[in-house]
Amino acid sequence: MFELLYKKVNSIIPVTEEELNSCKDLFVSKKLRKRQFLLQEGDVCKYQAFVEKGMLRSYTVDEKGTEHILQFASEGWWMADLSSYLTGEPSLFNIEASPSFNPLMSPIMHTIRTFLRASILTNQGLVLRAMGEVAAAKSLFEKALEIHESVHGENHPDVSRDVAHLGLALQELGARDAALQQFERALKIDPLQALRAN
Repeated sequence: MFELLYKKVNSIIPVTEEELNSCKDLFVSKKLRKRQFLLQEGDVCKYQAFVEKGMLRSYTVDEKGTEHILQFASEGWWMADLSSYLTGEPSLFNIEASPSFNPLMSPIMHTIRTFLRASILTNQGLVLRAMGEVAAAKSLFEKALEIHESVHGENHPDVSRDVAHLGLALQELGARDAALQQFERALKIDPLQALRAN
Protein backbone atom coordinates (compact mmCIF):
# COMPACT_ATOMS: atom_id res chain seq x y z
CA MET A 1 0.00 0.00 0.00
CA PHE A 2 2.87 2.42 0.68
CA GLU A 3 5.16 1.45 -2.20
CA LEU A 4 4.27 4.38 -4.46
CA LEU A 5 4.44 6.86 -1.57
CA TYR A 6 7.83 5.49 -0.54
CA LYS A 7 9.11 5.71 -4.11
CA LYS A 8 7.83 9.30 -4.49
CA VAL A 9 9.27 10.50 -1.18
CA ASN A 10 12.55 8.70 -1.81
CA SER A 11 12.90 10.40 -5.22
CA ILE A 12 12.92 13.78 -3.44
CA ILE A 13 14.79 13.00 -0.24
CA PRO A 14 16.51 9.76 0.80
CA VAL A 15 14.40 8.02 3.43
CA THR A 16 15.08 4.65 5.00
CA GLU A 17 12.34 2.04 5.16
CA GLU A 18 12.51 2.31 8.95
CA GLU A 19 11.85 6.08 8.77
CA LEU A 20 8.94 5.51 6.41
CA ASN A 21 7.48 2.80 8.65
CA SER A 22 7.54 5.23 11.59
CA CYS A 23 5.34 7.61 9.54
CA LYS A 24 2.79 5.05 8.32
CA ASP A 25 0.45 5.74 11.24
CA LEU A 26 0.09 9.31 9.99
CA PHE A 27 -1.70 8.07 6.85
CA VAL A 28 -5.22 6.74 6.38
CA SER A 29 -6.10 4.70 3.31
CA LYS A 30 -9.39 5.61 1.68
CA LYS A 31 -10.94 4.16 -1.47
CA LEU A 32 -13.25 6.40 -3.46
CA ARG A 33 -15.80 5.41 -6.06
CA LYS A 34 -15.93 7.33 -9.34
CA ARG A 35 -17.35 10.84 -8.66
CA GLN A 36 -17.26 10.32 -4.86
CA PHE A 37 -16.19 13.44 -2.98
CA LEU A 38 -13.01 13.65 -0.97
CA LEU A 39 -13.82 17.30 -0.16
CA GLN A 40 -16.94 19.36 -0.86
CA GLU A 41 -17.21 23.11 -1.17
CA GLY A 42 -18.02 24.58 2.25
CA ASP A 43 -16.24 21.82 4.22
CA VAL A 44 -12.87 22.39 5.88
CA CYS A 45 -9.98 20.49 4.27
CA LYS A 46 -8.48 18.30 7.00
CA TYR A 47 -6.19 16.09 4.91
CA GLN A 48 -3.68 16.21 2.10
CA ALA A 49 -4.36 13.30 -0.23
CA PHE A 50 -1.70 11.21 -1.95
CA VAL A 51 -3.12 9.37 -4.96
CA GLU A 52 -2.11 5.70 -4.98
CA LYS A 53 -4.41 4.64 -7.80
CA GLY A 54 -6.78 6.46 -10.14
CA MET A 55 -7.16 10.21 -10.30
CA LEU A 56 -8.60 13.12 -8.35
CA ARG A 57 -9.85 16.39 -9.75
CA SER A 58 -10.62 19.67 -8.04
CA TYR A 59 -13.16 22.09 -9.44
CA THR A 60 -15.56 24.90 -8.66
CA VAL A 61 -19.15 25.31 -9.81
CA ASP A 62 -20.30 28.78 -10.85
CA GLU A 63 -23.75 30.30 -10.31
CA LYS A 64 -24.93 28.82 -13.65
CA GLY A 65 -23.95 25.30 -12.58
CA THR A 66 -20.92 25.15 -14.88
CA GLU A 67 -17.93 23.23 -13.55
CA HIS A 68 -14.47 24.84 -13.79
CA ILE A 69 -11.68 22.30 -13.33
CA LEU A 70 -8.77 23.67 -11.31
CA GLN A 71 -6.39 20.72 -11.32
CA PHE A 72 -5.96 16.97 -11.64
CA ALA A 73 -3.88 14.65 -9.48
CA SER A 74 -2.91 11.31 -10.96
CA GLU A 75 -1.10 8.41 -9.33
CA GLY A 76 1.87 9.65 -7.32
CA TRP A 77 0.53 13.21 -6.92
CA TRP A 78 -0.79 15.09 -3.91
CA MET A 79 -4.01 17.10 -3.73
CA ALA A 80 -5.64 19.32 -1.11
CA ASP A 81 -7.16 22.74 -0.71
CA LEU A 82 -4.06 24.14 0.96
CA SER A 83 -5.72 27.43 1.82
CA SER A 84 -8.52 25.66 3.71
CA TYR A 85 -6.07 23.14 5.18
CA LEU A 86 -3.76 25.84 6.56
CA THR A 87 -6.38 28.37 7.69
CA GLY A 88 -9.25 26.14 8.79
CA GLU A 89 -11.60 28.16 6.59
CA PRO A 90 -14.27 26.40 4.47
CA SER A 91 -13.08 25.20 1.09
CA LEU A 92 -14.14 27.06 -2.03
CA PHE A 93 -13.94 23.99 -4.25
CA ASN A 94 -14.67 20.28 -4.55
CA ILE A 95 -12.26 17.36 -4.82
CA GLU A 96 -13.65 14.13 -6.23
CA ALA A 97 -12.51 10.83 -7.72
CA SER A 98 -12.31 10.73 -11.49
CA PRO A 99 -11.86 7.77 -13.80
CA SER A 100 -8.29 7.12 -14.89
CA PHE A 101 -7.21 8.45 -18.24
CA ASN A 102 -6.73 5.96 -21.04
CA PRO A 103 -2.99 5.81 -21.85
CA LEU A 104 -3.88 6.39 -25.51
CA MET A 105 -4.86 9.92 -24.58
CA SER A 106 -1.24 10.86 -23.97
CA PRO A 107 -1.38 14.15 -25.99
CA ILE A 108 -3.63 15.55 -23.25
CA MET A 109 -1.00 14.79 -20.60
CA HIS A 110 1.07 17.82 -21.60
CA THR A 111 -1.94 20.06 -20.97
CA ILE A 112 -2.62 18.33 -17.66
CA ARG A 113 1.02 18.77 -16.58
CA THR A 114 0.78 22.45 -17.53
CA PHE A 115 -2.35 22.88 -15.39
CA LEU A 116 -0.73 20.98 -12.55
CA ARG A 117 2.36 23.19 -12.72
CA ALA A 118 0.23 26.34 -12.59
CA SER A 119 -1.83 24.94 -9.70
CA ILE A 120 1.30 23.98 -7.78
CA LEU A 121 2.76 27.46 -8.30
CA THR A 122 -0.48 29.06 -7.06
CA ASN A 123 -0.69 26.77 -4.02
CA GLN A 124 2.95 27.40 -3.15
CA GLY A 125 2.30 31.13 -3.51
CA LEU A 126 -0.67 30.90 -1.13
CA VAL A 127 1.46 29.10 1.45
CA LEU A 128 4.30 31.62 1.12
CA ARG A 129 1.86 34.53 1.39
CA ALA A 130 0.33 33.00 4.53
CA MET A 131 3.86 32.71 5.97
CA GLY A 132 4.56 36.39 5.23
CA GLU A 133 6.88 35.72 2.26
CA VAL A 134 4.80 37.99 0.03
CA ALA A 135 7.49 38.94 -2.51
CA ALA A 136 8.23 35.25 -3.19
CA ALA A 137 4.49 34.54 -3.41
CA LYS A 138 4.06 37.38 -5.92
CA SER A 139 6.69 35.82 -8.17
CA LEU A 140 4.88 32.45 -8.11
CA PHE A 141 1.51 34.09 -8.81
CA GLU A 142 3.06 35.83 -11.83
CA LYS A 143 4.39 32.52 -13.17
CA ALA A 144 1.01 30.80 -12.70
CA LEU A 145 -0.69 33.73 -14.46
CA GLU A 146 1.74 33.47 -17.37
CA ILE A 147 0.95 29.76 -17.77
CA HIS A 148 -2.81 30.23 -17.62
CA GLU A 149 -2.72 33.13 -20.07
CA SER A 150 -0.65 31.08 -22.52
CA VAL A 151 -3.16 28.20 -22.34
CA HIS A 152 -6.49 30.03 -22.02
CA GLY A 153 -5.92 33.56 -23.27
CA GLU A 154 -6.66 36.60 -21.13
CA ASN A 155 -10.38 36.07 -20.32
CA HIS A 156 -10.65 32.82 -18.37
CA PRO A 157 -11.68 32.12 -14.74
CA ASP A 158 -8.21 30.74 -13.93
CA VAL A 159 -6.66 33.98 -15.21
CA SER A 160 -9.08 36.02 -13.11
CA ARG A 161 -8.11 34.10 -9.97
CA ASP A 162 -4.38 34.45 -10.70
CA VAL A 163 -4.76 38.18 -11.31
CA ALA A 164 -6.65 38.55 -8.01
CA HIS A 165 -3.94 36.62 -6.13
CA LEU A 166 -1.35 38.91 -7.71
CA GLY A 167 -3.40 41.94 -6.66
CA LEU A 168 -3.54 40.74 -3.05
CA ALA A 169 0.23 40.24 -3.00
CA LEU A 170 0.81 43.70 -4.49
CA GLN A 171 -1.52 45.23 -1.91
CA GLU A 172 0.40 43.56 0.93
CA LEU A 173 3.66 44.83 -0.58
CA GLY A 174 2.30 48.39 -0.49
CA ALA A 175 1.82 48.79 -4.27
CA ARG A 176 -1.77 49.97 -3.92
CA ASP A 177 -2.22 51.44 -7.43
CA ALA A 178 -0.85 48.30 -9.11
CA ALA A 179 -3.03 46.14 -6.82
CA LEU A 180 -6.13 48.14 -7.74
CA GLN A 181 -5.41 47.65 -11.45
CA GLN A 182 -5.14 43.89 -10.92
CA PHE A 183 -8.37 43.75 -8.88
CA GLU A 184 -10.25 45.70 -11.58
CA ARG A 185 -8.90 43.40 -14.28
CA ALA A 186 -9.84 40.28 -12.30
CA LEU A 187 -13.38 41.54 -11.71
CA LYS A 188 -13.86 42.27 -15.42
CA ILE A 189 -12.78 38.74 -16.38
CA ASP A 190 -14.77 36.72 -13.82
CA PRO A 191 -16.14 38.40 -10.67
CA LEU A 192 -16.86 35.10 -8.89
CA GLN A 193 -13.32 33.76 -9.27
CA ALA A 194 -11.86 37.17 -8.41
CA LEU A 195 -13.80 37.29 -5.16
CA ARG A 196 -12.87 33.70 -4.29
CA ALA A 197 -9.16 34.48 -4.31
CA ASN A 198 -7.88 34.77 -0.76
